[in-house]
Amino acid sequence: MDHAALNDFNFYRLLGRKRFHLSFFRIHWATLLFVFFLGCATVPPVHEEPTKEEVPPVALPLPEERAIEIDPFEAFPEKYRLKALEFERKEELHRALLAWQVVRSFRPDDLKSAERIKALEARIRVESNKHFLKGLEHFQKNSFLAARNEFLLALTYDPDHEQALDYLKHKLNEPDFILYETKEDDTVKKVAQKIYHDSDKDFLVAYLNDLNSSDKLKPGLTLKLPIIESFASVTAARPLESEEMLNKARALFKDRKYNQAISFAEKILEYAPGNNEAKDLKNASYYQLGARLRQKKEYRESLSMFKKVDINYKNVRTMVATLEKHLQEQKTQAENHYQRGVRHFLAEELDEAIKAWEKTLQLDPQHLKAKKDIEQAYRLKEKLKKIK
Repeated sequence: MDHAALNDFNFYRLLGRKRFHLSFFRIHWATLLFVFFLGCATVPPVHEEPTKEEVPPVALPLPEERAIEIDPFEAFPEKYRLKALEFERKEELHRALLAWQVVRSFRPDDLKSAERIKALEARIRVESNKHFLKGLEHFQKNSFLAARNEFLLALTYDPDHEQALDYLKHKLNEPDFILYETKEDDTVKKVAQKIYHDSDKDFLVAYLNDLNSSDKLKPGLTLKLPIIESFASVTAARPLESEEMLNKARALFKDRKYNQAISFAEKILEYAPGNNEAKDLKNASYYQLGARLRQKKEYRESLSMFKKVDINYKNVRTMVATLEKHLQEQKTQAENHYQRGVRHFLAEELDEAIKAWEKTLQLDPQHLKAKKDIEQAYRLKEKLKKIK
């Protein structure tokens, strides 16, 4: 093949390739466009929702746990039931009764406590009456000290025993006694020797003044001493004539020895009841003793002295009324302190109970319940020490 023909052949061969490529390109793009439009027709447009700001979840409050209610007194009935049984075993009847009453106050429907209260009250009445009858027997035999002890024991069992109270308040209330003012280095035995000429009678001094026989006494303390037959016989051993006795009584009154002045004045009045000067000396001496005791704030003893003075002497009527009112107020205060002591005792606060009852006795020395309960509290403290 010549050179011109070869060039024409290559030209058309190349041209054929370009036409093939162009046709292929057109088919390729047609296919792409078909797929594109097919996709647009079948796939729905995606709409993006606007993003919302996330809110942190709120913690819901947890349900509150209900507090368990504890009754602080729940254990009291059983506790005092056991105490009541223990007191009964020890024959401490009054304390057993008190403990059962505590149980009953918490459990009003408890039949057992009701039965025990009834039984104890009956037994206490029996014991109280037994001591009262013994006291009555001593009283009829003029054994007044023994009678007093038995009446006090009766009241220990039953503080409301009316007959025992009547004897103590009205028939044994003011036994014959003298007042003695203690001196330096005095002891109970020395006072007994001075007054009764017998140191073995120290128990009389101790008993009436709440002392121990071994106590050393402070100077200026006023003691109440009972007059006994041996003492009376000593004072009357050498009787003097009335005028001499009057002179002696005047001198003693001037020296402020009022107790001795009273002794002489009363001795004169035994033989000469109408002797006005002896009456005046007696009234004046008791009046001065009452005033002295009132100044020392010994109101009960002061009232006792003023009551021995004729009611129309000076301002005695007013003094008696004032002292009685003051003592009644003290008695009310004493009872308040006693009840406070009971509350402390029930709470097992023994020291506080004892303090309250001691205050009771300061205000009302004749408060029998306080005396008894202090002794019981001290005994209980000793027992608790041994347990510990």
